[in-house]
Amino acid sequence: VEVYGSGFVDSPLLACRFGGMDAAAVLKSNTHLTCVTPMTAAGIQGVEVTTNGADFSTNSLQFFFTEPIAIEAISPVSGPERGGTMVTVTGGPFTAPEAIVCEFGSAAYRVAATWLSEGAVACPSPAHEPASTEIRLSTNGQQFVMSPMTFEYQHVSVVLSVYPSSGALLGGTDVEVRGVGFMPSPALQCKFGETVVNAVYVDSALVRCRSPVSAGGETEVEVSNN
Repeated sequence: VEVYGSGFVDSPLLACRFGGMDAAAVLKSNTHLTCVTPMTAAGIQGVEVTTNGADFSTNSLQFFFTEPIAIEAISPVSGPERGGTMVTVTGGPFTAPEAIVCEFGSAAYRVAATWLSEGAVACPSPAHEPASTEIRLSTNGQQFVMSPMTFEYQHVSVVLSVYPSSGALLGGTDVEVRGVGFMPSPALQCKFGETVVNAVYVDSALVRCRSPVSAGGETEVEVSNN
Protein backbone atom coordinates (compact mmCIF):
# COMPACT_ATOMS: atom_id res chain seq x y z
CA VAL A 1 0.00 0.00 0.00
CA GLU A 2 1.36 3.43 -0.98
CA VAL A 3 0.88 5.98 1.82
CA TYR A 4 1.30 9.71 1.19
CA GLY A 5 1.49 12.44 3.82
CA SER A 6 4.13 14.53 5.56
CA GLY A 7 6.67 14.26 8.36
CA PHE A 8 7.80 10.72 7.59
CA VAL A 9 11.36 9.96 8.80
CA ASP A 10 13.73 7.03 8.47
CA SER A 11 13.29 4.98 11.63
CA PRO A 12 13.43 1.27 12.56
CA LEU A 13 10.05 1.83 14.22
CA LEU A 14 8.41 3.34 11.12
CA ALA A 15 5.16 1.44 10.65
CA CYS A 16 1.59 1.51 9.40
CA ARG A 17 -1.33 0.43 11.53
CA PHE A 18 -4.35 -1.19 9.89
CA GLY A 19 -7.04 -1.23 12.53
CA GLY A 20 -5.22 -2.91 15.40
CA MET A 21 -2.54 -4.62 13.30
CA ASP A 22 0.88 -3.04 12.71
CA ALA A 23 3.04 -3.53 9.62
CA ALA A 24 6.59 -2.34 9.02
CA ALA A 25 6.88 0.56 6.59
CA VAL A 26 9.51 1.37 3.97
CA LEU A 27 10.40 5.06 3.65
CA LYS A 28 10.44 6.44 0.12
CA SER A 29 10.62 10.12 1.04
CA ASN A 30 9.42 12.41 3.83
CA THR A 31 6.01 12.41 2.12
CA HIS A 32 5.81 8.82 0.86
CA LEU A 33 6.10 5.33 2.33
CA THR A 34 4.91 1.81 1.56
CA CYS A 35 3.45 -0.91 3.77
CA VAL A 36 2.43 -4.53 3.17
CA THR A 37 -1.03 -5.23 4.58
CA PRO A 38 -1.26 -7.76 7.43
CA MET A 39 -3.72 -10.64 7.44
CA THR A 40 -7.01 -9.60 8.99
CA ALA A 41 -10.76 -10.03 8.67
CA ALA A 42 -12.67 -8.54 5.75
CA GLY A 43 -13.96 -5.03 6.29
CA ILE A 44 -12.91 -1.39 6.51
CA GLN A 45 -9.95 -0.55 8.72
CA GLY A 46 -8.41 2.79 9.63
CA VAL A 47 -4.83 3.43 8.46
CA GLU A 48 -2.39 5.38 10.61
CA VAL A 49 1.41 5.86 10.61
CA THR A 50 3.97 5.94 13.41
CA THR A 51 7.64 6.89 13.33
CA ASN A 52 8.40 5.81 16.92
CA GLY A 53 6.07 2.88 17.64
CA ALA A 54 4.07 4.88 20.18
CA ASP A 55 2.57 7.99 18.60
CA PHE A 56 0.30 7.49 15.58
CA SER A 57 -1.23 9.85 13.07
CA THR A 58 -4.91 10.63 13.54
CA ASN A 59 -6.13 11.18 10.00
CA SER A 60 -8.41 8.10 10.00
CA LEU A 61 -7.91 7.23 6.36
CA GLN A 62 -9.51 3.91 5.49
CA PHE A 63 -8.47 0.69 3.74
CA PHE A 64 -10.98 -1.93 2.57
CA PHE A 65 -9.96 -5.55 3.21
CA THR A 66 -11.91 -7.82 0.85
CA GLU A 67 -12.76 -11.51 0.90
CA PRO A 68 -10.50 -13.64 -1.35
CA ILE A 69 -12.05 -13.89 -4.81
CA ALA A 70 -12.27 -16.86 -7.16
CA ILE A 71 -13.18 -17.29 -10.83
CA GLU A 72 -15.61 -20.07 -11.68
CA ALA A 73 -16.13 -19.58 -15.42
CA ILE A 74 -15.84 -17.18 -18.36
CA SER A 75 -18.16 -16.73 -21.33
CA PRO A 76 -17.60 -16.65 -24.23
CA VAL A 77 -14.30 -18.53 -24.30
CA SER A 78 -13.12 -17.12 -27.64
CA GLY A 79 -13.13 -13.93 -29.69
CA PRO A 80 -11.52 -12.23 -32.68
CA GLU A 81 -7.98 -10.90 -32.57
CA ARG A 82 -9.22 -7.32 -33.05
CA GLY A 83 -10.69 -7.46 -29.53
CA GLY A 84 -14.00 -6.01 -28.42
CA THR A 85 -15.53 -9.25 -27.09
CA MET A 86 -17.36 -8.64 -23.82
CA VAL A 87 -16.30 -11.55 -21.61
CA THR A 88 -18.48 -12.28 -18.58
CA VAL A 89 -16.47 -13.59 -15.63
CA THR A 90 -18.46 -15.36 -12.93
CA GLY A 91 -17.27 -16.16 -9.42
CA GLY A 92 -16.68 -13.65 -6.65
CA PRO A 93 -17.31 -12.20 -4.25
CA PHE A 94 -16.68 -8.97 -6.16
CA THR A 95 -17.12 -6.30 -3.49
CA ALA A 96 -14.81 -3.53 -4.77
CA PRO A 97 -16.44 -2.65 -8.11
CA GLU A 98 -14.44 0.52 -8.80
CA ALA A 99 -11.05 -1.23 -8.80
CA ILE A 100 -11.55 -4.55 -10.65
CA VAL A 101 -9.25 -5.23 -13.59
CA CYS A 102 -8.83 -8.17 -15.99
CA GLU A 103 -5.67 -9.37 -17.72
CA PHE A 104 -5.69 -11.36 -20.93
CA GLY A 105 -2.37 -13.20 -20.79
CA SER A 106 -0.19 -10.46 -19.27
CA ALA A 107 -0.16 -6.97 -17.77
CA ALA A 108 0.28 -5.56 -21.29
CA TYR A 109 -3.32 -6.62 -21.96
CA ARG A 110 -4.92 -5.27 -18.78
CA VAL A 111 -8.41 -3.73 -18.99
CA ALA A 112 -10.89 -2.27 -16.53
CA ALA A 113 -13.81 -4.54 -15.68
CA THR A 114 -17.45 -3.53 -15.40
CA TRP A 115 -19.12 -4.69 -12.18
CA LEU A 116 -22.36 -6.57 -12.82
CA SER A 117 -23.02 -8.10 -9.40
CA GLU A 118 -21.14 -9.67 -6.48
CA GLY A 119 -20.99 -12.79 -8.63
CA ALA A 120 -20.09 -11.42 -12.06
CA VAL A 121 -18.05 -8.79 -13.89
CA ALA A 122 -17.61 -8.05 -17.61
CA CYS A 123 -14.24 -7.53 -19.29
CA PRO A 124 -13.80 -6.19 -22.86
CA SER A 125 -11.10 -8.19 -24.62
CA PRO A 126 -8.22 -6.03 -25.91
CA ALA A 127 -6.69 -6.60 -29.34
CA HIS A 128 -4.26 -9.55 -29.22
CA GLU A 129 -2.60 -11.80 -31.76
CA PRO A 130 -4.27 -15.23 -32.17
CA ALA A 131 -3.35 -17.31 -29.11
CA SER A 132 -4.76 -19.08 -26.07
CA THR A 133 -4.53 -16.69 -23.12
CA GLU A 134 -5.01 -17.02 -19.39
CA ILE A 135 -7.64 -14.76 -17.83
CA ARG A 136 -6.65 -13.17 -14.51
CA LEU A 137 -8.71 -10.89 -12.30
CA SER A 138 -7.82 -8.50 -9.49
CA THR A 139 -9.76 -6.19 -7.22
CA ASN A 140 -6.72 -3.97 -6.53
CA GLY A 141 -4.29 -4.37 -9.47
CA GLN A 142 -1.79 -6.32 -7.33
CA GLN A 143 -3.12 -9.72 -6.28
CA PHE A 144 -4.59 -11.71 -9.17
CA VAL A 145 -6.56 -14.94 -9.40
CA MET A 146 -6.56 -17.11 -12.51
CA SER A 147 -9.53 -18.49 -14.40
CA PRO A 148 -9.77 -22.28 -14.79
CA MET A 149 -10.67 -21.59 -18.44
CA THR A 150 -8.60 -19.91 -21.13
CA PHE A 151 -9.73 -17.34 -23.70
CA GLU A 152 -8.89 -18.17 -27.31
CA TYR A 153 -8.03 -15.30 -29.67
CA GLN A 154 -8.95 -16.25 -33.22
CA HIS A 155 -8.30 -14.83 -36.66
CA VAL A 156 -11.02 -12.41 -37.72
CA SER A 157 -13.72 -14.13 -39.77
CA VAL A 158 -14.79 -12.47 -43.03
CA VAL A 159 -17.84 -13.27 -45.18
CA LEU A 160 -17.06 -13.14 -48.90
CA SER A 161 -20.21 -14.55 -50.52
CA VAL A 162 -23.55 -16.23 -49.88
CA TYR A 163 -25.43 -18.69 -52.11
CA PRO A 164 -28.23 -18.51 -52.90
CA SER A 165 -28.56 -14.77 -52.36
CA SER A 166 -32.35 -14.83 -51.96
CA GLY A 167 -35.03 -16.99 -50.41
CA ALA A 168 -38.62 -17.22 -49.20
CA LEU A 169 -40.00 -14.84 -46.57
CA LEU A 170 -40.98 -17.88 -44.49
CA GLY A 171 -37.33 -18.82 -44.22
CA GLY A 172 -35.98 -22.34 -44.50
CA THR A 173 -33.48 -21.66 -47.30
CA ASP A 174 -30.19 -23.51 -46.83
CA VAL A 175 -27.53 -20.88 -47.45
CA GLU A 176 -23.86 -21.55 -48.11
CA VAL A 177 -21.71 -18.81 -46.62
CA ARG A 178 -18.14 -18.61 -47.92
CA GLY A 179 -15.33 -16.60 -46.41
CA VAL A 180 -12.25 -16.99 -44.22
CA GLY A 181 -11.56 -17.60 -40.54
CA PHE A 182 -14.51 -19.84 -39.68
CA MET A 183 -13.95 -22.09 -36.66
CA PRO A 184 -15.51 -25.46 -35.65
CA SER A 185 -17.05 -23.90 -32.55
CA PRO A 186 -20.22 -25.03 -30.74
CA ALA A 187 -21.15 -21.33 -30.70
CA LEU A 188 -20.83 -20.92 -34.51
CA GLN A 189 -23.76 -18.84 -35.78
CA CYS A 190 -25.02 -16.86 -38.74
CA LYS A 191 -26.82 -13.56 -38.40
CA PHE A 192 -29.40 -12.46 -40.98
CA GLY A 193 -30.04 -8.81 -40.21
CA GLU A 194 -30.86 -8.97 -36.49
CA THR A 195 -31.85 -12.66 -36.40
CA VAL A 196 -29.29 -15.21 -35.24
CA VAL A 197 -29.40 -18.87 -36.32
CA ASN A 198 -27.09 -21.81 -35.71
CA ALA A 199 -24.50 -22.61 -38.36
CA VAL A 200 -22.98 -25.88 -39.56
CA TYR A 201 -19.21 -25.86 -39.97
CA VAL A 202 -17.88 -27.38 -43.18
CA ASP A 203 -14.38 -25.96 -43.20
CA SER A 204 -12.56 -22.70 -42.43
CA ALA A 205 -13.93 -21.20 -45.66
CA LEU A 206 -17.50 -22.55 -45.67
CA VAL A 207 -20.46 -22.73 -43.27
CA ARG A 208 -24.12 -23.53 -43.92
CA CYS A 209 -27.05 -21.73 -42.32
CA ARG A 210 -30.82 -21.94 -42.69
CA SER A 211 -32.46 -18.57 -43.31
CA PRO A 212 -35.00 -17.39 -40.69
CA VAL A 213 -38.44 -15.90 -41.24
CA SER A 214 -38.12 -12.36 -42.61
CA ALA A 215 -40.26 -9.31 -43.30
CA GLY A 216 -38.57 -8.96 -46.69
CA GLY A 217 -35.85 -6.83 -48.21
CA GLU A 218 -32.08 -7.09 -48.26
CA THR A 219 -30.32 -8.18 -45.08
CA GLU A 220 -26.66 -8.43 -44.18
CA VAL A 221 -25.30 -11.90 -43.47
CA GLU A 222 -22.62 -12.23 -40.79
CA VAL A 223 -20.86 -15.15 -39.13
CA SER A 224 -19.76 -15.41 -35.50
CA ASN A 225 -17.38 -18.03 -34.11
CA ASN A 226 -18.29 -17.27 -30.49
